[in-house]
Amino acid sequence: MKRHEIVSYLKEKIISGEFYSGSYLPLRTDLIRECKASNVTVQRAINQLTAEGFLRSCGSKGIMVSNYPPNKYHIGVLMPAGSDRNSDTKYHAVNQALDCIEQNGSHISFVRYQISQETSRNDDEFTKLIYDLKEHLLAGVILPFAIPERLLIQLDGYPVIQIEPQNARVIRAVSFNHNYVMMTDIAVEQLIKAGAKKIAVIMGSGMPHFFIHEIEKSLCSNPNIVTKPEWLQSLSANLRDGIWARYLLKLLFSPEFKEHPDGLIILNENLLHPIMNALRDLNITIGKDIKICSHCNIPSANAACSDVLFLAFDWMDVFNKAIRYMKNFSQLEDSRFGKEFILPPKTVDNFVQQSISEIKQPQKEK
Repeated sequence: MKRHEIVSYLKEKIISGEFYSGSYLPLRTDLIRECKASNVTVQRAINQLTAEGFLRSCGSKGIMVSNYPPNKYHIGVLMPAGSDRNSDTKYHAVNQALDCIEQNGSHISFVRYQISQETSRNDDEFTKLIYDLKEHLLAGVILPFAIPERLLIQLDGYPVIQIEPQNARVIRAVSFNHNYVMMTDIAVEQLIKAGAKKIAVIMGSGMPHFFIHEIEKSLCSNPNIVTKPEWLQSLSANLRDGIWARYLLKLLFSPEFKEHPDGLIILNENLLHPIMNALRDLNITIGKDIKICSHCNIPSANAACSDVLFLAFDWMDVFNKAIRYMKNFSQLEDSRFGKEFILPPKTVDNFVQQSISEIKQPQKEK
């Protein structure tokens, strides 16, 4: 056998469990005879598998199969490349959640791949991802950001967890989604408790039409609040200077209108600070003249705002759920695929004191 053939041969036995975690490889003389290869060729194959994390040297005791092989403990994560990642609080929350999970002793390791909307299947980063999947260097892939369908279909046949996918049925994957209608309903309850009754909603411009219609229906059917169709607005989540936020808030609070909202729901955390700045420019005091309940991602990269109520999507929770599905992916029933697992928002109490260290960590493996 050649080196790559020995690598494939030993890797198959490790993945199948014939060479189980914690066991030792056969004696070197037996491997040389079984593989019909030289000592040098066998050693090079062992070196490669050791570098990949399938084996580890125990000195004079021999070569042991790793307790934490990459096909079970390394998970690929597709992250946005380019400028978009710097303007999105979700990117920072995702990165911090991944770091927290890696540091908690679970032996899970995340391999990040930078993918953009312009990435092709032949780009180096995506080619590396496909190679790592084929070579069993990953347990699977988590997609916290939607990727182009031309790339997504290349992942079919591998364990994939996609979060907020554009289409949950393109490939055989487990899909998670955040429920913005539920978030709006909870935000309304929070604002009513804070004394607001006239509710407006501002969301990111990329919000799916289904959610927009359902949010409007939910608001209009609530007998405890007053709302208007024109109080349901959207802004680009990639705001750079906040000028459109100022224009929109001027319209909502124009003296020409008899009625103005006293409660505001913000369904995209990236819009929070431009909107707050616009309100201050209009001499509208947050917490007094208007109550705000905003979406946020935790762990949060944003400065805490004591005058704002927050509802969070917890990315630690998202990834812990994804890992559990990943470990049991081959045993999942077909009915699990094509449907979406709903991730409910969480009320964030005492947000000023919220820190990464206080966020619940997943239990260590025993």
